[in-house]
Amino acid sequence: MKPLILVVDDQPEIRDLMVHVLTNAGFEVNTASDGHDASLNIGDRVVDLAVTDINMPGRNGLDLIMELKVRRPGLPVIAMSGGGGRLSREDCRRTAHRFGAAAILHKPFTMAQLLASVDLALAGRPPEAAGPSR
Repeated sequence: MKPLILVVDDQPEIRDLMVHVLTNAGFEVNTASDGHDASLNIGDRVVDLAVTDINMPGRNGLDLIMELKVRRPGLPVIAMSGGGGRLSREDCRRTAHRFGAAAILHKPFTMAQLLASVDLALAGRPPEAAGPSR
């Protein structure tokens, strides 16, 4: 059975691109547009990995990560951030790791970085922070 990945991002074009890349790489993918939708989605099916944006309107990715770590303690989570919002890029990284994210991808990241992080997270090895640093 294919691993199921939940992709959470408020930008439809990013979700669509990630669905395309992950599906072509052999994964099954569900999507959500924010933390609230993701919480509902997690209740529907058991996912193998969650990839979530941090800065989203409504319920953000950090709240989602905290919830997932309570509901599904072994679920690997990869956080994505382009900065902005209330937290700096470095604050996002530190906070996401403190809340239990296996890794953080800094936007913009390459699809190769996404796939490498997904493979490592599913294998139980923590990926390094990816994406360009500023």
